Amino acid sequence: MKCHEEVACKHSSYCNGSSGVCPAAPHKNQTRCNEGSNTCYEGECKGSVCQLVNLDECQCQRDNLCTVCCLEGGVCRPTGSLLQHNIQLTYLMSGRSCNDYKGYCNADHQCIQVNLENPLTSLDDIFSKKNLGNAFQWLKTHWYYTLTIIGCTFLLCILLKVTYRRSAPMQKYMQTITQTLRRVSKPNNHYQHHQLPGTPSNDEDQEKLARMCAMFPTASRSVTWDVRREAPNEEAAVITMLNLGYPFKPNSL
Repeated sequence: MKCHEEVACKHSSYCNGSSGVCPAAPHKNQTRCNEGSNTCYEGECKGSVCQLVNLDECQCQRDNLCTVCCLEGGVCRPTGSLLQHNIQLTYLMSGRSCNDYKGYCNADHQCIQVNLENPLTSLDDIFSKKNLGNAFQWLKTHWYYTLTIIGCTFLLCILLKVTYRRSAPMQKYMQTITQTLRRVSKPNNHYQHHQLPGTPSNDEDQEKLARMCAMFPTASRSVTWDVRREAPNEEAAVITMLNLGYPFKPNSL
């Protein structure tokens, strides 16, 4: 019974009936594999076709970068052009290194050059001992620049912290104004209207003026109406009154 399938560099293996262990599969040494670019060695496709004639493999130059070459008589020659041995022309398998490991072979047997200046190489150059030493020497020479940068960073942190503390009460104050505007705009709030010279006569404008007067009781009705009339909305009018110095009285409603 077969217990091991045949692969590129190993024959099939069969149970012999005397053990429960599958016998080791016989190796196919000196057999071509990897589309003929290699030979089997010790059951793996890792040998060179040059070993078929007891030669060592080498890397060809110029026009034969993706051709399997053998070292014959001290000279690296491509297969198919050996002087004393007969081996058919063989190409390196796609993906194999070529040109002294500076490129790789593609499916058309062309050597594609690799850009060695990759990002990792650039980072290695930047953080080399020489560059780090130069940076440290520069910091020692221009120490005042370092202190200035540290000082400015520290002052910026303090400024941001102080600004945040000052803005917190203003945010709370503006929240109070917004809540008051929502409360006075409800339909069930009624204010007593008094017609004065220079003030609105219709009910809608009188309602707007009444809300503003309720929030700024110390301001005259004429000034309050002028501000409200010129402002695009009620919130803008409130901000204008605050800028004019009139106190906001949310609890007077």
